[in-house]
Amino acid sequence: MAVIEKIEVLLAESGLTFEEQRAFSLGIGYLTVTEQNEFARTLIENKELIYPLYINFKAKLRAIKGSEKEWGAVVEDEIREFETLLGEKR
Repeated sequence: MAVIEKIEVLLAESGLTFEEQRAFSLGIGYLTVTEQNEFARTLIENKELIYPLYINFKAKLRAIKGSEKEWGAVVEDEIREFETLLGEKR
């Protein structure tokens, strides 16, 4: 099974709508195979991150049309959120 297919199975099990899964899969398709493998490993180990990752993906899609400052703010928010989520898991 290809890496993107493994990710798609995880997304299908996540509760995201079909449209959300499709959009997220398309975005993940831009990653290199190495990045997809790392992403899949992260999702397998941390399935609770799927929805927050999707929300941040959508926020970045909106921010890319804005200024560099908007993009930076979205990325900083994402980093803080995941540091918190991963910190709670430990």
